[in-house]
Amino acid sequence: MTDPIEQLARDDKWQLGGGDGTLFAPAFPEWLEAPGFWDGGRVLDHAFAPLFAVTLLDDAGREFPARAFSRRWTCAELTLRYRLPNGIRATEVRTVNPGGVFVSEWQIVSQRPLRVHLVAWTVQEGASVDRGSAGYDGALGFTRSLPVGSGAPLRMRAEIACVGGATSWATVRAERGAVQPHWRLTPFPELWLASGLPSAEPDERAPLDGVFYAAVHRVVDVEYAAGIATFAMRVAPATAVVAAPAPVPLPAAAPAVATRQGRFAEESRRRWAAYFSTLPALRCSDPYVESAFLYRWAMLRLGGLAGDARELRWLADPAPARRALRAQLRDDSADAFRALDAAHPDADFVRETHAKLAAVAESLVATRDPEASGMFDATGEFGDPEIRRAPGSARTERRLKGIAETVQAYQLFRTLEALAERVGRSPETTARWTELADRTRIAVRTVMWDAAQGMFSDVDAETRSCTGVRTALCFTPYGTDLVDSSHVPGLERHLLNPNEFWTAFPVPSLALDDERFSAEGMWQGRRAERPSNGRAWPSSNGRVVDALAHVARRWAPQLRPEAATLMRRCIRTMFQDGELQRVHCAEHYNPVTGHASLHRGVEDVHSTWTNDLILRHVVGIIPQTGGMTIDPLPLRLESIELTGLQLQGHTISVRIREERVSVTVDAHTFETTVGTPLDVPFT
Repeated sequence: MTDPIEQLARDDKWQLGGGDGTLFAPAFPEWLEAPGFWDGGRVLDHAFAPLFAVTLLDDAGREFPARAFSRRWTCAELTLRYRLPNGIRATEVRTVNPGGVFVSEWQIVSQRPLRVHLVAWTVQEGASVDRGSAGYDGALGFTRSLPVGSGAPLRMRAEIACVGGATSWATVRAERGAVQPHWRLTPFPELWLASGLPSAEPDERAPLDGVFYAAVHRVVDVEYAAGIATFAMRVAPATAVVAAPAPVPLPAAAPAVATRQGRFAEESRRRWAAYFSTLPALRCSDPYVESAFLYRWAMLRLGGLAGDARELRWLADPAPARRALRAQLRDDSADAFRALDAAHPDADFVRETHAKLAAVAESLVATRDPEASGMFDATGEFGDPEIRRAPGSARTERRLKGIAETVQAYQLFRTLEALAERVGRSPETTARWTELADRTRIAVRTVMWDAAQGMFSDVDAETRSCTGVRTALCFTPYGTDLVDSSHVPGLERHLLNPNEFWTAFPVPSLALDDERFSAEGMWQGRRAERPSNGRAWPSSNGRVVDALAHVARRWAPQLRPEAATLMRRCIRTMFQDGELQRVHCAEHYNPVTGHASLHRGVEDVHSTWTNDLILRHVVGIIPQTGGMTIDPLPLRLESIELTGLQLQGHTISVRIREERVSVTVDAHTFETTVGTPLDVPFT
């Protein structure tokens, strides 16, 4: 089977992560091809920059300029190859490891014996480095304070080391200079001795303003085999680090002496391979589906498994999904909560979450529907409220009742109602959620349904009239039981209309024939950062795919092919210029050309649930209490095979060969065909 790490390899990415929130992912890297990690990283969601640069010198301390001529990325490492003078070649492998550890491993090859001096060094704001905190004890450490909003600064301990021990080291305080990864701009060239750096701590009588330099040096003899060296920098909260700076640890499998080249890279690959081995494996005759699925899992780990709980619920371990849900418990969490509960039911978690969701719901009713209309005020979460008002309307302070916000509130009330009995709530409490849900349902069907236009709509809170503005948000009710068969013609009329929403790269946030529509994201004369007047947003596409699929399965089976087409188009949108190796999940896309919002520097958003969509609509697995339904959409693929899925304590595999569907639950096999739903109980 193809190695998933190699399957994702490409030359246009640089993001690396340790799987615990340790991250190297600068949005617009300026020094990517400068040796080391100068563009900085993130540890525990706090930026730390710069990290360190690596410089190569001769015996006299003269720099060997290193020019990168190739770059190769996998989720496990970033490999750069450099040309140096006199035919010298060098390879650097960068990895990001758990615990805030950033590693640069070097291999140097020369046509003749050669001695090279490698120095890993950093420069920090002088006032941020605690006086007297610098010292060498196998690693050169210092304590730095990071600003955290208006609160007290966060004290971080940074340690920079050469694996196997440094030949020499130095720290220097200096007046301000250029903070760039250029050796010539540091004080170190003039401090260079015959044997290296002076190995002296800074004179702490010096003022703290200016900058602080720290460097560790290692001599490497390149003879008949390649010369090797490994540098690492660890950044962690100062309270979690012992007073005496400890050396940056080697991986558990490595000896506590100088390690051979590639040990950290091997360990990074081992961790990534272990992660992939815990995931459900998908093989598909459509390589775009398979690549999107694999890439999405890689990006979730890169970000520390901090995505949407709907997606994370497909992991064998429900802990990351529960952690994500706790972190994002809001009025829009009902879907994610019920999805997680269907995959990994847990009575204790239900009780804990139900109480918190109930508090969210009560606050929602009190603050965003004080008039008890059953409709809820629009927020900026779903785009500029001015775009959601009728074209040409004057700016007004009058409130807007949002269709998407109201649907979210309805789902929240129904969730609380459905789970109330499981958590031992009184009949009166259950009746409270039933009443709120019923009131909202009536409001959506009567006030927010524009019968003349055949579409749901935002509503002016004062006049209780529909705005008539056609946005992608207007389709959100179709993913719920708020609709019935009478609403289906409106969905077909608008969503499937190529002059409104049925674009090659779905789904535009505003109808194409609206006078304010802009595929390029232009708003009020300039390109907006997060435009909601026509760009296609993956975070809303999931809702529209679910809406059309729900209607096709519940009310209109003739729409199944269209639902499959929408799902396929959403996946293809994630491939820049249609290239199989250039998969990503940008914030938003041009719905006509598919061009991604690369100007934002946000390439892999977590506010969507791509793999959840693939598993439910492409593979067709719909978890339910005590079992699941198998009902794949007709994507007309030659083959799909999913193995290793853990669901409600059972091992699931699904194989689709054209129209035939075979499902195995533990040792039991069930069969059906595409288009014929199959209920599979877990016994």
